[in-house]
Amino acid sequence: MYGNLLKARQMLTWLKGIGVKDICICPGGRNAPFVHLLAQQQDFRVVSAFDERAAGFFIFGRSYNQRRPAAVITTSGTAVAELFPSVIEAMYMGAPMIVITADRPRSLRGTGSPQVIDQKNIFGHYVEACLDIDVGEAWSVPQWSQKKPLHINVGFEEPLIDDNDDFSMSCEDVLISSEPSKNASIDWTFLNDPQRVPLLVAGPLHSEEVPSVREFCQKWPGLLYAEGASGLRELTDVPRLRSGEKFLSQLLKNNQLSAVVRVGGVPTLKLWRELEKATVPVMSLSSRSFSGLSRGQLVEQSLVSEMQAPERIKMNVGLLKEMRAHDEKYFKHVQELIAQYPLSEPAWVQRISQWVPSYHNIYLGNSLPIREWDGFASYEQTKHVFVNRGANGIDGQVASALGMTPAGQSLSLVMGDLTLLYDATGLWFQSHVNELHMFVINNNGGRIFERLFANSAFYNSHQVSFAGLAAMWNLSWQKLDVPMDLKKSKRALYEVLPDAQQTSDFWKAYDQLFKSLC
Repeated sequence: MYGNLLKARQMLTWLKGIGVKDICICPGGRNAPFVHLLAQQQDFRVVSAFDERAAGFFIFGRSYNQRRPAAVITTSGTAVAELFPSVIEAMYMGAPMIVITADRPRSLRGTGSPQVIDQKNIFGHYVEACLDIDVGEAWSVPQWSQKKPLHINVGFEEPLIDDNDDFSMSCEDVLISSEPSKNASIDWTFLNDPQRVPLLVAGPLHSEEVPSVREFCQKWPGLLYAEGASGLRELTDVPRLRSGEKFLSQLLKNNQLSAVVRVGGVPTLKLWRELEKATVPVMSLSSRSFSGLSRGQLVEQSLVSEMQAPERIKMNVGLLKEMRAHDEKYFKHVQELIAQYPLSEPAWVQRISQWVPSYHNIYLGNSLPIREWDGFASYEQTKHVFVNRGANGIDGQVASALGMTPAGQSLSLVMGDLTLLYDATGLWFQSHVNELHMFVINNNGGRIFERLFANSAFYNSHQVSFAGLAAMWNLSWQKLDVPMDLKKSKRALYEVLPDAQQTSDFWKAYDQLFKSLC
C-alpha cells in the first residue's frame, strides 16, 4: 500500500526535479498531506490562499511569466471546479501550470458523499493529461510536454496524516531548457504586391523574445504596429504607427494592405477580428499553437532564436511613405483631442502612463484599458507591460497580475471597475510585490459596450465606490476626478473617475477624425 504522505512526498520530489519553485496551496481537509509536508520544507516558495479561483490565476501568472512550471494544490469537491477559468487561460497562453487536486477514494464517486464530485478529467482537453491516482495506488511520473497544463488528481484516505517520517527530497533540480531550435525557412513571396503595402503586428511577447523580434522589426520593409504588451511599442529605431488601431482598420477597409503578418500572441486590436472576413493574406509567427483566426497560415516557431525576415519584396513604396505621413498627422490630431477633452477616459489613461514609475511592471486588465493604453499611452519611456489575453476572460485579473510580477518587484495595475469587482480576493497576494499602485477606472459599469450597443442593459451599471475595498486590504485610497499629482504611497488604490460627457464627446470626435482617411 502507498500511504498518503508517501505519495505526497513523491509528488513534491518530482515537482522539485522538474524545476518548480512556486507552489500555492489552499489548505483543506483532504489535501492535508501536502499542507503537512510543505510546512516542513525550504525547497519551494509556498503561498497559502483561501480562494482557489484566485490561487489558480496567481499560479497561472507565475508559470506564464517565468516560463517554468508552477503548481497549485487544492482540496476535493467544488474547490477543484474553481480552478477551471485559470486552467483555460493557461492553456491558451501556453503556461506550464500544474494542478494537483486531492480527492476522496474513487469508490465514493457518484454516491453523493460530502466533498465528492467526479474530478477525473474535469478539465477536459484544456489539460494535456489527467493522472488519476486512487488510494493505495503507486505514483508514476507523468509524460508532459509542458505546452498545456497538467492535472494530477490524487486520492487520500483517513487518517490523512498517516506517518511521521521527516520530509526530505533527494532529487536534484532539473531546469527547463530554453535552448531555441533553429527556425524553418519562410516563403515570403505572398507579400509581393506592387500596388499595396504589408503590415506587421507585434502582439504580446515574453521578455526573452523581445530582442530577436526587435531585430525582425528593424528589417521589416512595411508598416509596423506594436501593442503595449509586445515590449516594442515605444521603439524609436524603427518607424512604427502611433495613431491607433482605428487607422489600421481604415487601411484594411481601403484595400491598402497587401498582407498582414503577426508576431507573438494573438493581438487585441479590432483589425485582427476584421481579418476573419477579409481576403488579404495573413500569417502568424508565434511560439503558441493558436492563430486567433479560422483562416491564414500559422508558423509555430521559437521567437527567441534568430528570425528570418523578408528581403526585397515588391511593394508600393510611395504608398508606404504616404501612410506613414498620414499616421503622424492623425497621431497629432489624436493628441489634440486628448488636450481638448482632458477629463475623458483616454486622456486619463495617457496621464496614468506618465505617472507610472519607470521601475514598475504594468498590468492591463481587461479589455478597454488594454485598447486605450495601446492607443493613447505616452511614448516617453519603455514600459514593461503584461496582459492575460488567453481566452479574453475578465476574471482573475488581479491575481494574474500579482502572479506575473516577479517576487519583490513593483506593480502598477490599470483596470476597469468591473474587472476589479470580479477578482477583489486576488489582492490576497499583494504581499509578494514591493509596491502596488492600482488605477481603477470607475466609469460605473462595462462601458466598452456603450460604443457597441445602444442598450444600457449591457452596462451592469452601479454606484460602487472602492474606498471601502481599499481599507479592507490596507491600501491607501485616493479619488481622482481632475488631473493632479498623486499623493505618493507604497500601496494605494487610485479611483479614477472620468467625465462621462467628455468621454462620449472624445469618442465621437475620434471616430469622425478617421472617417476622413482616404
